[in-house]
Amino acid sequence: PAAMTDLQLKRLKSLWARILGVHLKPGVSYTAERIQKATDYLRKGVSKEGHFAANVRVTSTDFVPASNTANLTFSIDLGPKVFVKVEGAHVSQRTIKRLIPIYEESAYDSDLVNEGRRNLSSYLQSKGYFNAKVQSHINEQSDHVDIVYDVDKGDRFKVEGVWFDGNKHFNDKTLASSIPIQKKHFFSRGHYSDALLKTSVARLTAMYHDAGYSEVKIGYKL
Repeated sequence: PAAMTDLQLKRLKSLWARILGVHLKPGVSYTAERIQKATDYLRKGVSKEGHFAANVRVTSTDFVPASNTANLTFSIDLGPKVFVKVEGAHVSQRTIKRLIPIYEESAYDSDLVNEGRRNLSSYLQSKGYFNAKVQSHINEQSDHVDIVYDVDKGDRFKVEGVWFDGNKHFNDKTLASSIPIQKKHFFSRGHYSDALLKTSVARLTAMYHDAGYSEVKIGYKL
């Protein structure tokens, strides 16, 4: 663990920190909420440098009754630097940061890595690679962690159409308008993914339940 650096201290005194309500400097009111926000702000700052496993905490709070002030000491354990790679498909860095939740959460664990794998798979399927498979591999070293998403895109397809069979209470148009899966049109290959398929089944089931068909069964064929 290391004490807070001059750069990190400067961040807490910046105009942006003031706008966010996380700035700390002599004379600022001490509240638990402000300290927690400042801690989270520092954690996000080091995560932008790839330290998603960083541990940022206040290690001591020295209250001075005579002056009604508190001296705070932050400790920052950066931990290993985390690198994210996508192999087998070209995905922009901007899209990777949107799909892989360790960037949003400023944290790193196996659950977030797996969620990123599912998000990446859904993204590729939405681009027409309906059979896309994504595997994740974690290589942990003492000073860094490599998270590799290995992609097998498969062939690219189009959604030729969406059909319904056995529906009597609702017509095809009503059912089609209630699900996110869409057939191709001039500017699109259509919208499909495993996640959209599950959502569609859930929505159709809910529609029939609301209509009084409590034992309805919704199946599908691709």
